[in-house]
Amino acid sequence: MGRPAKFSPEEILDKALPVFWRRGFAATTLEELETATGLGRQCLYNQFTDKQGLYRAAVRRYGDLSAAATAPLRAPGATLDTIQAFFAGGRKHQRSLDCGGCLYARLAAEKLDDAEVAAVVAAGTAAVRAVMAAIIARDIAAGRIRDARPPEQIADFLWSVNTGAASLGHSADGAVAADNVMRLAIDLLAASAQPSALATA
Repeated sequence: MGRPAKFSPEEILDKALPVFWRRGFAATTLEELETATGLGRQCLYNQFTDKQGLYRAAVRRYGDLSAAATAPLRAPGATLDTIQAFFAGGRKHQRSLDCGGCLYARLAAEKLDDAEVAAVVAAGTAAVRAVMAAIIARDIAAGRIRDARPPEQIADFLWSVNTGAASLGHSADGAVAADNVMRLAIDLLAASAQPSALATA
């Protein structure tokens, strides 16, 4: 396990991130990180100083990937359907990694003593909510949403519903339930309000 690193920092972080995501910082062992990355402790320390440094870098990597994934939400024509597709894609990715729920949401539920990690979580969460609120404001102006509440409040509603729904996604039945819950939330906001077909396993 002491061989020189053959991976870029991004490749290492992409292997370490799911371990921290599933287990949390405290429960993740160096042995698990060595197994996941294929690198020895010294190689990891040469790149990231220590376990805390690797964790911080992994959370920043998640932030970068999350920002890239929001590109469809920033498109001029983005609508509620775009938000639904964004959340659905996120839940599918989380299931592929065997990680239940959004990492931002998981970390936001914890007491974060690391100021750097807390700042990444706060900034990342705020960015997603802001771009959602912009979409919702356009849909309200266009008459596609008939709710008079502030767009930021509606964005928080959808974010919170998806956070809860994503925690169901480990099983096939849970994934179907998550899809149906989010479709209902979108339908309730849409002015046309034609019920979506139920998802099935």
